[in-house]
Order: sequence, then structure tokens, then C-alpha cells
Amino acid sequence: MRIHGTCAEKRHPDTVAYLQSLSADEAAVHPPLVRAHADGFTRYWLEDGEVRYRDITVAELPQPGGGLSALETLLSATREQFGTLLPKLTAEVGRPGPDLDSIERALWDGAYASGATALKAILEDLDRGLPSPFCANCGKAMACHLRDGKTFMTRLGPVTIEWTYRYCRDCKSGHCPLDRVLGLEGESHTPEAASLMADVVGDAGYGMASRKLANLAGVTIPPSTLHRWALKIGKQVQRFEQEIVEPADPAAPRLYLGVDGTGVPVRKSEVAGVKGKQEDGSAKTRVAKVLSIYAAERVHPKSGEPEKDPGSETHSGLIDSAAAVGGVSRGSAFAGRLEREIVRQGLREADEVVVIFDAASWIRNVCGELLAGRMVTFILDLWHAVEYVSAALRVLCPDTAERKEQLEAVKTELNGTSMRTKRNRLDASP
Repeated sequence: MRIHGTCAEKRHPDTVAYLQSLSADEAAVHPPLVRAHADGFTRYWLEDGEVRYRDITVAELPQPGGGLSALETLLSATREQFGTLLPKLTAEVGRPGPDLDSIERALWDGAYASGATALKAILEDLDRGLPSPFCANCGKAMACHLRDGKTFMTRLGPVTIEWTYRYCRDCKSGHCPLDRVLGLEGESHTPEAASLMADVVGDAGYGMASRKLANLAGVTIPPSTLHRWALKIGKQVQRFEQEIVEPADPAAPRLYLGVDGTGVPVRKSEVAGVKGKQEDGSAKTRVAKVLSIYAAERVHPKSGEPEKDPGSETHSGLIDSAAAVGGVSRGSAFAGRLEREIVRQGLREADEVVVIFDAASWIRNVCGELLAGRMVTFILDLWHAVEYVSAALRVLCPDTAERKEQLEAVKTELNGTSMRTKRNRLDASP
């Protein structure tokens, strides 16, 4: 391999040696290299098996992250998308009873497609302008192993980017510099696309979530992809919940803690051997332990009823065990999760903690142990209070009409007492 010129070789011998070391396949896809020196900049590249170079000005330096080429790409894509589309839509509007829904959808799709084309150009410009990295293990320059395509799901839909993969032949390891710059190593979705998925997956099944994304955001993501992504993110969230515990001051002098367990439908394989409420003793659900912490110092301006303070409410839910370990309730997995949230929300520094629950002994025990030495008030929630009264009346009152009358009287009493009166009673309690 010959070199055109000698001053550049003396100026950057490592760069020249590196380009000379490339194989034919690597040389075919390797982008030009730019090196700075006292007199300016020199551009090196491979051509016909030879290392070539020339000095360049600042104006000729690669401009990553967009620039005119990306703008030209966007304008070209927009003309291509709408050049033939707009006349057709204009003709459609002029007809009797135009299909406005189809017109809006066509414009929506066209705008997204143009944006995706521009995003592709911007990211590929950035990739081409990134400097050649050095191996983190041996410190040698990494070769341009190949240029390949990777498809990311973005807010604008799928975008396939032609990127550069760098490889160290000595250490036999490599990476894509663009991935690292964008923080997308190991990811197939951009942060904005992930935010969209998180908004819908938590509120609906995967099939419904997929349809919502297509209808509301114009992004097509199969239910199976949403499922895999949710499992991956769930593990990350669970690890974050366990590892990041930063103490905070309480949001108010009195904080409320709601704790309960609720059945979550699961596959048969996940309840094999689990005792349940079915006639044969089997189970169809697993019990998720849920908790909510909030403050309620605000009052409604008209009714005077207490209201939850905006921004004070936090939730946590997981299928984990609350079984005591060695006779100690705080040794369970659920107790550990509850204690971390108690620390995060500053419950141990509050003047009082009000626990609203269903009177289950496991809730009283674990809260009593975790909040020992603090002022804790336990209150039976309204729904379970009515349920327990109803169960008692079925035993005490054989007459159906009388039982129904007494139950309605209890409901009226419980519902008729305002929250303000209940809180006043709480304030007056010893």
C-alpha cells in the first residue's frame, strides 16, 4: 500500500499505519479520518489500496448532528410524501361528503414518514462524524469492521440507521460508537418510544396497548414486542426500587398509609401447587401486595372535605411474600419493600401515621414492627367495614328483610359521616 505525500506521514504516522493495517473488506467501508495539527487539519482516506491525504479548512470539517444534508433530506422527503398526496386530498375535499378521517390519517402518516427520514439522516451524519475510538482494554485504535443497518423504534415509527461498527482485532471486542453516544446500547427503542409504551402498557393488555399506540400515536408495535419490553423494564424497575433508597422529609405532619392484598390472574404454570379459593383447593390468581402513601392536608374550598395533597401520593405493587421469617414480620420480602418506601417518604419522621387497611393481622404486624415507637393509628377501610357487618348480620339476623334494613342503616351511618368529622375525631383521639 503506497502513501501519497510524506509530510502527512511524518505528521500522523499512527493514522497512516492504522489505515495501512486494514484488510481489504475493512478498507472498503472505512470512512475518512480527520486529524488536527498545528497548521490546521488533514483528511486521510483509502483509495484504490492507497492511503491518500490532503489538508482541509475548518469549513470542510465533518458536521455531525444534522446540518444542510439533513435539512435537504427532510425537504426532499416532504416533497416526495406530499407532492402527489396533496393534490389527491384537495380533490377529495372538493367532493360531496369528503372522508375527513382518511384525509387526516394520510397527512399524519406523511408527516411521520418525513420526520423519520430526517431523523435517519441526522443520526447517520452524526455516526460518520464520530472520531475513531480507541480500545478500552489495549488502547489501540479500533478498526471500522463494517457498516450495517439497525432498526430502532422511535416516536416517528421504525427508523433503520446505517451505522459503523468498530472492532479491536487484538482484544476481539467491539461496539457501535453511535449507540454509546445516544445511550442506546442493547436497546431497540428510543427513550421517547419507550415513554409511549410505558404510558399504555400499564393500563391495558398488550393487544389493547398495541391498538392504542397505532391509533393515538401512529406507531405500530406488536403485542409480543410490548410483552418482552415490559418484562425487561419490569426487572430494571424492580432492581432500581431495591437499590435506590434516598431518605426524605415527610410531606406533612400526618401521613396516610394504605396496604392491601389483591388477586392477580396469572397463567396455570404460575399457580401450580399454590393453595387457592377454588372448590378443589387450587388457585387462579397470585396475591399482589399493594401500598399507597399520601398526605391529605388540603380541604375542598366549598365542602371543606379533606383532599389528597397533589404530588404527595406514591404507589407500589408486587407479587411478593408477606410471610414472617423466624416469627418476625419485618423479615419478609414485602416488609423490605414497605420499609424502603417508608424511608423514601419519611414516615418515621412524621408526627403520626394513619394506616388504612382491612384489619388483616399480617398488615397490622408488619406496620407495627416497621413503625415501632411512632404514633400509628389503624383504621378499618369503609369497604371492608361494610363487608364484615354484612357477614355478621347473616349470622345474627335470619330474616332477610331485617338483615337488609340493618345493613342499609349501617351504610347510611358510615357514608353519612363526613370526612371532616372523621378527621376531627382522629385529631381528638388520644
